[in-house]
Amino acid sequence: MKTLFFLLLTIILSFTIKTRAAWEPFGIEGITANKVSFLLDNNGLMGICHDAGIMFYDNNSGTWTDYSTDLPVIDAYYLNGEDIIVIMGCGTDSDGIYSFDPENGEYAIIEYLECPWFISHDDIIQQYYVGHHLGLATSSDGINWTPVDVLEGMNMVALDIAQNHLVVSQLDNIFSTWHSDDHGNSWTQTPGGTPMISDLCFDHNQKLYGIFPDESWSSGLWSSTDYGYTWEVEFWSVNLSCVGIDAMGDVFTGWDYNPSGGDEGIARYDPDGGGLTFINEGLSSLVINDICINPAMSALALFCCTDSGAFISYDYVEVTENPAIAGKETIKIFPNPASKYVHVAYSVSEDLAQTRCQIFQVDGKKVDEIELSEQEGILELKLEKFHPGIYLVEIGTPGNYSMQKLIIF
Repeated sequence: MKTLFFLLLTIILSFTIKTRAAWEPFGIEGITANKVSFLLDNNGLMGICHDAGIMFYDNNSGTWTDYSTDLPVIDAYYLNGEDIIVIMGCGTDSDGIYSFDPENGEYAIIEYLECPWFISHDDIIQQYYVGHHLGLATSSDGINWTPVDVLEGMNMVALDIAQNHLVVSQLDNIFSTWHSDDHGNSWTQTPGGTPMISDLCFDHNQKLYGIFPDESWSSGLWSSTDYGYTWEVEFWSVNLSCVGIDAMGDVFTGWDYNPSGGDEGIARYDPDGGGLTFINEGLSSLVINDICINPAMSALALFCCTDSGAFISYDYVEVTENPAIAGKETIKIFPNPASKYVHVAYSVSEDLAQTRCQIFQVDGKKVDEIELSEQEGILELKLEKFHPGIYLVEIGTPGNYSMQKLIIF
């Protein structure tokens, strides 16, 4: 067995690995996807919010169910394990916050709010926030909502949270950001000169990124290292729409429709001089509405929402270093695709007590975990218990792992 393993490993490690992003449809195609929302109930329910309703993924059957509405669903969040919170509409008398029961497909109004833009949640103090055309509403239970007085009458379009720091963006006839350093108990307006910000996202080091949209001399990606108090430009580009951070802390930006023929689609941004690397292969629309990850998923997988549906990529990372370097976990799956069994050749450098082989569905749900008895070897996995589809096989620890795609037919 060891001889076979080292032969395979020699073949595997003799190449420098380079992969290109290949996006695959995630959910029903042909919709304008606004947001992919995760962990919506106690069973890890996941939904795609779109301009004609919301659809949910059934982990057991591997199928999607769509619940259409007369209003666009902008965002969704966990409420109580049974119902979820959704925000709907923009410009009608029915706009607002609703509860939704996935069991019977029924919506119930919680609070009417004009043009809601986002739902955010402070996990430390268990506080909800909804930004809308006339302010910022907050709730401790998702049912009873009160306005943040100092922000009333302001169009609050984006918010992100880093520990006790909250930053929210105002976008109307005045461009401004407001920040709180005490979980939203008090708010301070950014001094004059704040750029127009339509989307916000903290990276893992609490550096805040913001999108300056539209077509102006100031359009581009901006950043702040003091929670929105001061800003500086990262790069110039027109018609940017969104910014997101992946599980490794890398920055990704998306563009809206660009009639001028400039930058479009989605790109990885390297602030250390690497610039933009576009990863548009497989996307049927280059109008990007949102970029996100599944917070429960340790494997690398990136989601984006477009005007033709939601997409997922798990091979978007370009790996240029040789995997034989000490400390890099290695994995090879064969045969692949497979229907009855696969072999997983691996080598790990970490303590075996903390190292596992884990198998995930592409939505982030872990479906199997195997303890390793040696730091190198070949596992045989029987596949009868898995539904046909795409899976991610990960070996290592949360901070040091390798992952490969497995296709079961």
